[in-house]
Amino acid sequence: MKLGKKLMMGGVMFTLVPLLTLGLFLITKGAKMVQERELARLVSMRRAIEEFIDTTLLEEKKLLKNFYSDQMVQKGAEMLLREVPGVAQFYFDKYTTIYHDKNNYEVFFIADNKGKVIADTAKGSYRNLDISQKEFFKKAV
Repeated sequence: MKLGKKLMMGGVMFTLVPLLTLGLFLITKGAKMVQERELARLVSMRRAIEEFIDTTLLEEKKLLKNFYSDQMVQKGAEMLLREVPGVAQFYFDKYTTIYHDKNNYEVFFIADNKGKVIADTAKGSYRNLDISQKEFFKKAV
């Protein structure tokens, strides 16, 4: 081998060895950086999923509390509706003179929106009477 070829081969080797070393270093460092970035992305995704789950659970709890509150209100309203006729009849019986002006009408009564009498000034004798087909009830409704 001639000296020119040897020098050329030495120059190429002198250039290639550092480039190969640098290339291996960059590949290793780059792979590590990509791996760290992906790990950070996974961690942030896990946090986002945890926050989403927590938010969803809080919304579900709030919905359940609201549902429970609505149910309690509905039960209270049902209890009131069941008890209103008894209370109304009690007051009509106790304070007949306030509610019943005998000069203007014979009987004073309260009816629900379906036409069922729930209390009257005649000691409950008209109670549960259906007046839904009467003309005066239709006109009042």
